[in-house]
Amino acid sequence: MTLIEIYQNNKTKIEDELKSAYDDMIYAGINTQGEYKIRIRSLEKLLEDVNKKIATQVKTEVFHDAEPEQDVKIFRLFLASSSELKPERDQFEIFINRENNRLINENKFLRLIVWEDFIDALSKTRLQDEYNKAIRECDLFISLFNTKAGPFTEEEFNTAFGQFKENGKPLVYTYFKDTATELNNVTPETESLIKFKTKLKALKDIGVIQLDENTELHGIPKQAWEYKLGNRSALEWILDQYKEKKPSDPTIAEKFNTYRFADYKEHVIDLLKRVCTVSVETIKVVREIHNYQLTEL
Repeated sequence: MTLIEIYQNNKTKIEDELKSAYDDMIYAGINTQGEYKIRIRSLEKLLEDVNKKIATQVKTEVFHDAEPEQDVKIFRLFLASSSELKPERDQFEIFINRENNRLINENKFLRLIVWEDFIDALSKTRLQDEYNKAIRECDLFISLFNTKAGPFTEEEFNTAFGQFKENGKPLVYTYFKDTATELNNVTPETESLIKFKTKLKALKDIGVIQLDENTELHGIPKQAWEYKLGNRSALEWILDQYKEKKPSDPTIAEKFNTYRFADYKEHVIDLLKRVCTVSVETIKVVREIHNYQLTEL
């Protein structure tokens, strides 16, 4: 029996005990439910540990077996986030380990790369340069944000997105944790997150406008961004005009700031479509006039 098979057997036993503990707690009296909760937490911790052991052993066999029995396709995944999301990062690693238990049967493996992997690395410039180099070699890039967008996490996003524009990978995924923020307690860190979200509103190079967490408009032609009203495109003017803004006065913000973008979203989508068409057609006419003038000359 291999080490992985031993771990898998232990995992099955723990899962059976966990299911039994949940069932028993349902029928237990209120006075004894606390004991079951403690038991359940202990079993969940054991399950996490054995999943980590399985994933570690799988990594060892995939990367260090001189003559593997079968080819395994490895997908490199870089996870970027600030230190405030350490619990979420740990849960993400557990999730990847569990997925690898399934994917390894399909000859696939997710190689998770995190900044902790480079703590002992030597760099002739900055350690961040080693992170960026790893990002450029990845297949997937995932960034997590909570209350701030740190300069290094944003640099990592820019590196990944720049590499995607050039080579079509890594695929870039960005997630924001829902966190309540007091309107009168906006810190410089919170402002950095707001600025980063604004930056993501319009990803011109891939033809995407992100209106909110649930709505994206795809297929926006590059020419649509070339039609300027002053120093910004017409599309950017609309996005800025309809975005939610926080009044600096806390009293006004609390009592009179009733505007919600969601109430106008359908109108904004329709307006963006029409302005996109006008922008593209206008740029087309301008170019035809320019070409005609050159021909006349």
